[in-house]
Amino acid sequence: MRGDEAQLAAEEGGKALGRTGPRHAAPRKSLLTKLQIPAGKAFALAAMPTAVFVGMGLTPKLALADDKADIPRGGPCVTRSDEPSESAEPDATPTPEPGASKPASPGASPTPSASPSAPSGGGSEKPEPDPADEQPTTEPEPEKTRNPLDPLGLGDALKDLFTPGDEKSEEPEPEPSASEKAGGTSGGSTEKDDKATADSDAADKKASDGKAADKKAADRKEAAEKKAADEAKAKEETAEKEAELSPAEQLKKDIEDAARKNGVSVSELAAGAQGAVGAADDDPCAPDPKALADLDLEPGIPLLPDDPWRLESSKLTLGGLDYHGVVKVKTYSGKVKPVLKFTAKTTDIKDLHQLTVGPKGQTGHVKAAEGSTSTIRNGEVTMYTEELKGNLFGLIPITFNPESPPPLNVPWAFFTKVKVVQAGQFGGTLTVPGLQNYFTDGD
Repeated sequence: MRGDEAQLAAEEGGKALGRTGPRHAAPRKSLLTKLQIPAGKAFALAAMPTAVFVGMGLTPKLALADDKADIPRGGPCVTRSDEPSESAEPDATPTPEPGASKPASPGASPTPSASPSAPSGGGSEKPEPDPADEQPTTEPEPEKTRNPLDPLGLGDALKDLFTPGDEKSEEPEPEPSASEKAGGTSGGSTEKDDKATADSDAADKKASDGKAADKKAADRKEAAEKKAADEAKAKEETAEKEAELSPAEQLKKDIEDAARKNGVSVSELAAGAQGAVGAADDDPCAPDPKALADLDLEPGIPLLPDDPWRLESSKLTLGGLDYHGVVKVKTYSGKVKPVLKFTAKTTDIKDLHQLTVGPKGQTGHVKAAEGSTSTIRNGEVTMYTEELKGNLFGLIPITFNPESPPPLNVPWAFFTKVKVVQAGQFGGTLTVPGLQNYFTDGD
């Protein structure tokens, strides 16, 4: 240190000024001098524990020698205050507290002089600071407010020792870097964009499906409206045409429609069957009286009874049916009459009830069990019918006779609530379940 170099130079070149003994550290200052507080507050410190005072004096700061080259040779040791002064100009002579004795050692409170001469004995003048000694001053950091009862901050030190986590919690968390923010934002943004894209695609698909469903519904509605309009137009045209049809032509059309609904195909009458019809210009289906008169007798059959017999049934079904037209038959009395000639391969008669004209005005009955079906099998049946009345296919009320013959040939047909007047019938084997024969007066 430079103070030591000055002493060594004095020993080599001459006697050093001041002390010649070994250099010691600066003498300790008293507690009151360190605190530099008014005397009135000194008495308040008397209440502080002794351990506080002992702790305050355990770690005194060592004196520092000035590193300037202009230290006066042979002078006393230069000391610096242990604590920085609040003012820019340090006070060279601290004011002693009342009752405190002046230190006997001349090195306790010396003030460096601007000249290399020895300090004056009074020591009351304030030396001017050397410009070389002036150091650039920095703004002191703001001091932390301390508890007046704990000037050394032992409480805070103990708190930091026993609760280190609080200090960490007070430290602000480091903010993420710009790249991390960008990465996080980019990742979150990508996920949001993907979700938004998926939602948009789903919405577009839903809208597209909705439009397709609406289009299909509109097409169906348009087709239904068109169909209804076409049907209405067809009905109107049909009504107009039917208004122009004759009863026989209307019957023919109704039979065609009913046969088609029951899966039966109809055919036009054969040439021989049309012999008794077609003479009238206004109605081609109307019978021709002249043709009826010119008919020949049906060959190959015996004379028929003068009185026909009647058949009543809840349902008459004729299979393999064929209509041969209008023919003439002759009775035992010589009466000749026109009849309808039918042939059928199978005949089913439900609730058969046959009525004949008996002796003495009585009526003979041949009746099957109620609800049963009588059948004619084992051969073709030939029927000479004066009249056939009932509901054709269960729908069309008809009455067929030589004056109103069937307009079409239907291969299969059934009649409900049927009543038949037969001039004669030949062929086949009749089976009647629960047969009953009896006579009654009248019908």
